[in-house]
Amino acid sequence: FEFAKQNGLELIALKEDAYKIALGEGHELAAKSDIPAQAAKELPLACYSDSDDVAGMFFEKYFAQQNCVGYNSFEKIIRAALSGKTAGVLPELATRSILQVDASYKGKLNFLTVEGFHIPFTHYLCQRKNAKPATELGVIKNMIIEAFKLL
Repeated sequence: FEFAKQNGLELIALKEDAYKIALGEGHELAAKSDIPAQAAKELPLACYSDSDDVAGMFFEKYFAQQNCVGYNSFEKIIRAALSGKTAGVLPELATRSILQVDASYKGKLNFLTVEGFHIPFTHYLCQRKNAKPATELGVIKNMIIEAFKLL
């Protein structure tokens, strides 16, 4: 927020989302709505990180550090979770949207919670403060805002 403010940008909140545990439909825990804390500790976990150490430190309270594998792209995490061999830490709405528009992903992900594990975030649209965009850009901006209302 501070960076946006200092650089004359305005952030328009579009939708609240949260990181959850994504499991491929073939995983034995996928049919549950919540993962018990002890079961979460035993899950192999694919998460976003440039190093295993960072992923382990961030999730160590909920997941066994030796079971965390850091990936450098959401695509790799999604594919790992879809494989049914590991769980992924992924933002639910954003990931569901990706799966709907990209037919290269095979399978379905179920999104579950773990007691106490909650990483919320908000999707934002960024624009120059007091900007008067061209008509075409204004139409696109309104389309984006309306699309997020449907999620």
